[in-house]
Amino acid sequence: MESEGTGTMGSEAESFFALSPYACLLLRFDCRIMRVNVAYEELLGYAVAEVVDHNFYEFIHPDDHRTVNKLEQRLSQRSCVQYMDVRARAKSGHYIWLRFKCISKVEEKKIFAYVISQGIPVGIENEQQHDSWEERFAILSNATSSLIALCSLHDNRFLEVNNRFLQVTGYERSEVIGKNGEEIGLLRDGEKLADCYEAIQTKGTFHNLEMDFYTKKSEKRIGLFAGEIVYHQDQFCLLMVCTDITEQQLMKQEMLRLDRLHLVGQMAAGIGHEIRNPMTTVRGYLQMLSVRPEYGMHQRIFTTMIGELDRANQILCEFLSMARQPDGAHIDTDLREVIDSLVPLMQATALMQNKQIVTKLHDVAAIQGDPKEVRQLLLNLVQNGLDAMEAGGVLTITLKQEHNQTLLSVADQGPGIPAHILERIGTPFLTTKENGVGIGLTICYGIAARHQATIDVSSSPRGTTFHVAFPVHANESTTDHQEAAYPFFPPFSEKSTDFSEHFSYASHKLTEVLK
Repeated sequence: MESEGTGTMGSEAESFFALSPYACLLLRFDCRIMRVNVAYEELLGYAVAEVVDHNFYEFIHPDDHRTVNKLEQRLSQRSCVQYMDVRARAKSGHYIWLRFKCISKVEEKKIFAYVISQGIPVGIENEQQHDSWEERFAILSNATSSLIALCSLHDNRFLEVNNRFLQVTGYERSEVIGKNGEEIGLLRDGEKLADCYEAIQTKGTFHNLEMDFYTKKSEKRIGLFAGEIVYHQDQFCLLMVCTDITEQQLMKQEMLRLDRLHLVGQMAAGIGHEIRNPMTTVRGYLQMLSVRPEYGMHQRIFTTMIGELDRANQILCEFLSMARQPDGAHIDTDLREVIDSLVPLMQATALMQNKQIVTKLHDVAAIQGDPKEVRQLLLNLVQNGLDAMEAGGVLTITLKQEHNQTLLSVADQGPGIPAHILERIGTPFLTTKENGVGIGLTICYGIAARHQATIDVSSSPRGTTFHVAFPVHANESTTDHQEAAYPFFPPFSEKSTDFSEHFSYASHKLTEVLK
């Protein structure tokens, strides 16, 4: 039977409190018990007089006092809903894991709590149930491509992880079990972790939380996390599932980059010719006027204007080179021969700047490619490397074979690329040069795509290295080469202004890739 006169509630709350099958109790902010209902008496075996006016801490396992204290502080500061998992002592002396849902009323200085789930009594073994749970966890978790971990809610330490978790992160099981994610460097985003803990405390679950995690080699991955509270081994635990979406995010970034590249191509083809024609006319008249005797005192002005027109024309030429489909056939191309033919020119450029170029070239298999475009790719990368270095710097060109790829690397000794620039590398008009246009690397990425090659960049304060990986056995079909320039967009046509065609094609190609 309930205690009388120790607390008042509204009529609906009174009915719920008295008739609820859930074990309910009403607390003051100092954790003194004001009321309990019949279900609470039956659950723990106490009579009303043995509970009312006693401190709630008296019936809680000493190791869980800290949990109650934290909850007490949060609930006393504002009216809210919180969850709490603690071991409550029954009259028989054993402890039972209970999950409370707690609702505070700051203006009334009361806390209403009721039990929403309970576990088996602590100390009463149930080996058959335990073994069955372990077996089901192993079967289900190892049959999925997601990373699954079971963590203790008490201290956030890993109790169990699946095989996929170990494969992706690179850890051994012994390096993970008994430690928490922050301790081993797996989870480093404190703000996102705080959001996760807050969701568990207030809702008991969280879904679709995007958060970075790190492998044993400190490689950053992107995960989509979800968590749910479960009961296991005499305690409430967090069952956490992570879907690795790193590749999908990289694909998304690549599509955005190709979209920007394609847009620049459209701009170039659309306005390039229209601008060059009047510029040519203006330049011709300036040259004619500059030789007239009456304008002799203005020669410097004429020279400056003609020079600026030439610079604008050069930019337009680069625009048009991005919009044009390559007309050169892909033939067997020896990258070592291409590099050897360009070394004298590149060395001369470097010596004029008091810099040095070193080559480390190995014999490699021929690739299918356009020699002219490969030369342009190499010259652009070398020029960028030289521009990044101070006098006395050394630029290293490396060529080697690795399995079914031919690897070309260009490494400089510059100050490195800032992180916010590095993640956008290859974006049109992105440049750190004072007089740069920001198209050189965009052209390089376009050439690489047409050769089914990939470009990776590594950078540190000691320098930057561009790695270009060419496939040895590329598809020789001309159609395939043209399509590779814009993997998610149809070949560009100056007459085409129907964007629906491009997006329809992009959707089709993306579906193929995802399959």
